[in-house]
Amino acid sequence: MTRNPRHQSQQRQDEASNIATADLPWAVMGALALVLVVLLLLVNPVTPPVEPDDSALYITAEWDPSLPRRHRENPLPERQAALKRDGAIIQPGHSYADVDLWAVYMDPTGECQVVGYPTHIRQSALLRLDQDDRGWEGKNTQENLNLESVSARTVTLPRGRYMVSVHLYNTNEERLPVMTALRVTINRDRPNQRSFSWEIPLEEPRQELGVSFQIDDDGNLVDGSMTEPQALRLATGARYNCN
Repeated sequence: MTRNPRHQSQQRQDEASNIATADLPWAVMGALALVLVVLLLLVNPVTPPVEPDDSALYITAEWDPSLPRRHRENPLPERQAALKRDGAIIQPGHSYADVDLWAVYMDPTGECQVVGYPTHIRQSALLRLDQDDRGWEGKNTQENLNLESVSARTVTLPRGRYMVSVHLYNTNEERLPVMTALRVTINRDRPNQRSFSWEIPLEEPRQELGVSFQIDDDGNLVDGSMTEPQALRLATGARYNCN
């Protein structure tokens, strides 16, 4: 039996059409996935990794340098027992208090990036919370340093306003005030380095004090722009609305 050439041609066309129809949903899904990836990159651009020592900004908050004196004058029984058990000497890092370090970058258009304690905002396109500390838990007396740090993910800071605060998240029954050493270093180990430090007393739960400064187009600190510590709502306000 001889096959009809016209029938065979039509059959091949139908098969090709079926294949194309079957592949269409996959092609559409692939295109949508590509568009989604591009949009994500635009919203949250990928920043090349920067070694901490190369960062243009380094901020630390360390507490509580006055703890040894307070402990000698009026020791907490639980802490005294732990130190005696291990034969340890009281250190500033044996403070039960939980202090959080917050940082905000606001660009010239008013758009801002916030980094702080909650896991989902520990890192932005520019800033990163490198170390988070919840205070001494009262068990291992070798853990004698309470420290939080923030750095920038770039070797040159972009122009804009920067804000930094320390927030007494929880006293954990630590006696007040909790002294916090805040340090801000801009362009560390470079000719244009500028460093600032303050001893900030946090005198009540949830108190938040901080500083702000401006960076110019060349990545340098604007002279006279660094403020002294004052009430600054970053932990309780800026994550929702940078003002």
